[in-house]
Amino acid sequence: MDKMVSEIDKAIERKYQEIKESGRVYRGINKFYEDLCFEKTYLAMYVRRKMIELAEEKGDL
Repeated sequence: MDKMVSEIDKAIERKYQEIKESGRVYRGINKFYEDLCFEKTYLAMYVRRKMIELAEEKGDL
């Protein structure tokens, strides 16, 4: 289970980097969240929370 969560977190960090490179961090996170909600609502909530935490830690928000 820990390995799975670790892999999910790594994938979130990679997607966050893509969003950050677009130059619109907050808007990009929310757009990704909205798109993911249609497919996997619970996963979308976790992903958004982790991305917001990353953005705050890195000083991007």
